[in-house]
Amino acid sequence: RFYIGYSDGTIFMTDDGGTTWAAVPMPGIPGQTWTGINDLCAIDEYVIWGSGYVNDGANDWGVAFRTITGGEQWEYWLADVVCASGVGLNAIACCSTNHAISVGCPDAATAWIMEIVEF
Repeated sequence: RFYIGYSDGTIFMTDDGGTTWAAVPMPGIPGQTWTGINDLCAIDEYVIWGSGYVNDGANDWGVAFRTITGGEQWEYWLADVVCASGVGLNAIACCSTNHAISVGCPDAATAWIMEIVEF
């Protein structure tokens, strides 16, 4: 299984080496629209972490997200800082099923780190 994220906020997956691709439904975030997937990091075919950004109609917000079901269900962590347009959380490093670190740049002068630890 292989996943790819796009700058328009969609993720696709393939189970046959890229011959066919299927859209992966992303989690609904109340009041937000997915606008960009910046990075994906897989622990295995079922545990995938990602980072990107969503828009509330006025601002972009960084978001980290994870599935432990191979893309069937997702959960997310919304950053509590407004990001520069089209930026969000730029990269994610997945340390384990329950631990990831994501980085972003909310504006030209500030770097931001989000660490997620789930027990």
